[in-house]
Amino acid sequence: MTISEIQRGESSEIEFKRELSKNKDSLLKTVVAFSNGGGGTIIIGIDDKTHKVVGVDEIEAFKMMDAIANSISDGIEPLVSPDISLQTVDGKTVIRVRIFAGSHTPYYLKSVGKESGTFVRIAATSRQADIIAKKELELLGLRHSYDSLESRSFMNDEQSFNAATTKKLCDDIMRFMKLKNGSNIPVNEQTLKTLGVLKEKDGKLVPTNAYAILMHPDRYEYLWSSIRCACFKGTDKVIFLDRLDCEGTLYGQIEQALKFVLRNLHTGMKIEGAIGKDVYELPPQALREAIVNAVAHRNYMLDESVKIAVFDDRVEISSPGLLPPGISLQSALNGESRLRNPVIAKVFHLMGFMEEWGSGLRRIAKECDEYNVKRPILVETEIASIMTFSRNVVENVVVNENDSQNVLQGQENVVETENNVVVNVVESLSIKEKSVFDIIKRDSSYTAKEMADVLKMSSRQIQRILASLKEKNFIKHEGPDKGGHWEIIGE
Repeated sequence: MTISEIQRGESSEIEFKRELSKNKDSLLKTVVAFSNGGGGTIIIGIDDKTHKVVGVDEIEAFKMMDAIANSISDGIEPLVSPDISLQTVDGKTVIRVRIFAGSHTPYYLKSVGKESGTFVRIAATSRQADIIAKKELELLGLRHSYDSLESRSFMNDEQSFNAATTKKLCDDIMRFMKLKNGSNIPVNEQTLKTLGVLKEKDGKLVPTNAYAILMHPDRYEYLWSSIRCACFKGTDKVIFLDRLDCEGTLYGQIEQALKFVLRNLHTGMKIEGAIGKDVYELPPQALREAIVNAVAHRNYMLDESVKIAVFDDRVEISSPGLLPPGISLQSALNGESRLRNPVIAKVFHLMGFMEEWGSGLRRIAKECDEYNVKRPILVETEIASIMTFSRNVVENVVVNENDSQNVLQGQENVVETENNVVVNVVESLSIKEKSVFDIIKRDSSYTAKEMADVLKMSSRQIQRILASLKEKNFIKHEGPDKGGHWEIIGE
């Protein structure tokens, strides 16, 4: 460990201790939390408040190492095998205790038992695991997952689980497979059994939680499995501009959610040769990948929905639950994958929603790099993993400097910035005017009533906004009042 790494402070994978405390539980709680998560390292000999390297007594160091090994062996169940070594940092000796992600979860303190002695790592702290976290750790230790368990509420529900709904799932998987790579491989009940979507019980096939979540995420028992979207004015959750509770199949909701985000983003114009092309301020493929990740890797035992919030300065995609047990934030960013919901993940993989395992975060970063925008930030809170994309439309769109002047001639509603970015003057409009303008750019056939339904405004408000946009010479209406369409002036 280097001085620069130490100065970054503690994290979900690093903990500092000035000395080996007589209170063994302090150390053991951290060991348990690391074992139940993605592993981590404890450094003894570094002040956790000042980050100063104080070191340990070299003569006593080996005795301390033996004491640590014995405490871990005697105080934790199941057995944890740490890697304990000495390291020189800034000329001083420290003890490094490396804990690996455990495969026999949950790990807990013997002195208090599994109920009260199970801990998990949240940011830079070790917290007592709640009932949901313990349940997930127990399933992981048994090599099970929540989505692979049979859905008792669906087993005898002929309305939700029947030949028609099963055929629809099979047909949808085949349709997506054909779109992905032209595959015509048939998908049937036996395929679903192989995937784990169906399982055999008493000589017949029964649905698993994966089946219920994929097909009926908006049904009462699985209502939290759906996606909820909202667009807010400003940078906090005070004033709603738009909202959507996605409906239908889980994979259908992903597409609904992406369309919601895109319709609430601004667009610029990218110049390619002599042709102007509308582009979103954030890469759609990266947003789609982030939504898929949030849905595929969330904790479905939590009664929280995947939430997508669009603010003036950012887009937040919140996935209920911490990262899956056995994986750390850093290892996830490095491309390591641990499937919390392997059945749903396998279905998504066949459909083309997920490509190579563990490549999702890398692809998001690559898309953002190519789009010339900041990479999103991934953080964990006590209840969710949140990916945040920063919005900055003026810096997002790069054009060909040599061609931009020719394209600008004769266009009334575009300007060229110092960064060679062509941006519609709509940036000077009000948020509501921008929202209406963006809808028209995406679909010129929208009626005032349809716009009112989408934006959750009154028809009278929409009529006033349309009149304002026409007066400012941004739009015009062509054709009869009924059956006509809108046109963007200057395009």
